[in-house]
Amino acid sequence: MAKSSLKERLNLEELYNTYLGMAPRERLIALLGLGLVLLLMIFVPVTCASSKLSKKQKNILSHEKNMDELISKLSEYQSSLGRMKSAEALWAGRAKVSLSTTLESLSAQSGLDKNIDSIKEQPPSVGEKDILEEHVAAVRVSRAPLGQALDYLYKIESFPQASLKIKKLQMKPRFDNRQLFDLSFEVSTYFLKEGGGT
Repeated sequence: MAKSSLKERLNLEELYNTYLGMAPRERLIALLGLGLVLLLMIFVPVTCASSKLSKKQKNILSHEKNMDELISKLSEYQSSLGRMKSAEALWAGRAKVSLSTTLESLSAQSGLDKNIDSIKEQPPSVGEKDILEEHVAAVRVSRAPLGQALDYLYKIESFPQASLKIKKLQMKPRFDNRQLFDLSFEVSTYFLKEGGGT
């Protein structure tokens, strides 16, 4: 036996006649039940659609935030890249001077060439990924008058051809003559590593 259609099973005329045959109270209950069913039929799909829309909106906001962060990071990277290229151009233009020769020449200008005990250059220090290599020289000076010692240190720090920095400075007055000083310090400078600008 073939299944009867929904329309045949739900005979509207019979349902209506049954409804009319109900007591007023039963009719009210039936109407409320029908209204509730219709309300659920409308409310449930709208709620589901609203929930899906809310999730999609959150996803869109999250993607927009990620895009903003990505754009910010790219901007920072481009700014850093620009500063790095400027630094490379600056260091590439500097002459690669000999530390020991420069320090000897400056000591002579300050009248301390006879007071230099030693100037020892250390092997350059450079990391595998660094574009600059550090050159350091250890200097020892003895029996230097205070004025000439300060003049020598000033000439080192203000040397125009390269950026020279004094580190680990020790300056002690001598026991035999408190007007004279023994100095020991390191002088550091940086040069662009060979192939560092590529």
